[in-house]
Amino acid sequence: MAIKQIFISQTNAVVPCYKLRQIVIGYYTAEEQAPCHRSKTLWQTALFAACTPVARADGTSQTKASHAVIASNGTINVHGLSEEEIRHSVEQLTATPWYKQLSRWDTSLCPLIVGLPEPFKGIVFDHIQRTATMVMGTRPKHCTKNNAIIAVTQDGTQTFDEIYKRMPALGQGFDSLGYFKSDQTTPDKYDVSLLREPRPVRWYRGVTTDLADGVVGRMINLSNGRRVASIVSYGDRGILTQKDTISRTSSLILIVDLPRAAGPTWGQLADYIAFVTLASPGLGETFSRTSIMSLFNGGHFQSTAPTRLTNFDIAMLKSLYKADNDVEAHDEQAQIAHDVTHALARQE
Repeated sequence: MAIKQIFISQTNAVVPCYKLRQIVIGYYTAEEQAPCHRSKTLWQTALFAACTPVARADGTSQTKASHAVIASNGTINVHGLSEEEIRHSVEQLTATPWYKQLSRWDTSLCPLIVGLPEPFKGIVFDHIQRTATMVMGTRPKHCTKNNAIIAVTQDGTQTFDEIYKRMPALGQGFDSLGYFKSDQTTPDKYDVSLLREPRPVRWYRGVTTDLADGVVGRMINLSNGRRVASIVSYGDRGILTQKDTISRTSSLILIVDLPRAAGPTWGQLADYIAFVTLASPGLGETFSRTSIMSLFNGGHFQSTAPTRLTNFDIAMLKSLYKADNDVEAHDEQAQIAHDVTHALARQE
């Protein structure tokens, strides 16, 4: 298959950029030219046509990269935030209706990055893995069931439309135990309209409902062929606000529109992607400048945004993953805001 070339202006280097057909359909990694031993799933099938570079009218490829330098590691400290400001940011960064629960990954998080050559694919992957390990602790060294798909393309809206046409549920229901009908609910029209709007990065996460610790359930087959969940034994937690279910992030589709995402370093972009992957920020929100999520406020690159994850971002992610996950969203957000406030105060 043909190999395209992209020009990286900072390094004056030519880096091979392989068509996604090799990665997705041919079961070969672009860099190693060796079998991945990865079984084809609905994810790869849906992403195949969607992520190939858009051709110009003259038939040539439109593939090119934004300015690229790798940011160094380090921490940006944020001081002086009030608890009200922190609570507002937490609500934006864990966007969930008040009547639902916050969701987060378990150790099954397994990213697949398509559309980038090395070393840039490795940068994004390493940032996701490093951040996930920081907030989750020890994680498996290898994973085989890809559930977080990061697609880097030349036209994010076209990519989304292709994925949506092939996979209208956008991953919702993936890895569900089947206890709750809500797991199979497809994205509503408002979500789809947000995802179709031109923007540097867009994302949609699938959420699965599991039984909380200490709760035992079973499935009942009805005469009409339907199956419903029944709680057999409730947990004895003694707090009325706690629920019998927990929400778990089970899939993610994240699309980077490369021309619209031009401007940040690869380290900045990788930290942004890592944060979106692990949290659940609201799509289209205007985020506080104390967070890496302000990188694309207003739908374009913000040169004043942090160059990497800030201490606020890190405290926010750590608090999200240690918070009580079987209470209502607003109760959990209040707990996270309280923990973040105290974490930042200890650093001042």
